[in-house]
Amino acid sequence: MRTIEIESPEVAVVDRPSLRWVEKISNLMDSRFVIPGTRIRFGLDPLLSLIPGFGDLAGYIISSVLIYTMYNHGASHKLVVKMVLNATLDALFGAIPIVGTIFDLFFKANDRNIQLLKEHYEEGKHQGSGKGILIVTGIILLIILAGILYVLWKIIEAITHLL
Repeated sequence: MRTIEIESPEVAVVDRPSLRWVEKISNLMDSRFVIPGTRIRFGLDPLLSLIPGFGDLAGYIISSVLIYTMYNHGASHKLVVKMVLNATLDALFGAIPIVGTIFDLFFKANDRNIQLLKEHYEEGKHQGSGKGILIVTGIILLIILAGILYVLWKIIEAITHLL
């Protein structure tokens, strides 16, 4: 008699051979190493951020490839939006000299994304389109942009009064 094994949907995402490498790369980027004498874990991401410009871009590209792979393996649109926001936040704050490297030590966007993916597969969370998240993010960005433009306008106004 022949037995046929069927992969159950409850199988953790990292148990799927096609996605195991995603978790390994995420771990390498965010938490592969430990600072001796502490519980602080870090990966290549904070080290890459020490290279101005290129390091954060390289980290963002790696995160994007991981997200794209997860999307191709069934991640919902809402989940992908959350993962892209994590990676973008990591890249933006990581680009700030010194502060960004410290931020990279603790934020760990890739590890967060793997956790989101596990929740998606194991608990059915993060389903849907993600349009609401995109709209809220867009509004926040517009408010920030308006604030920056207002401050720049006031600075230019003050300079012209001085001249």
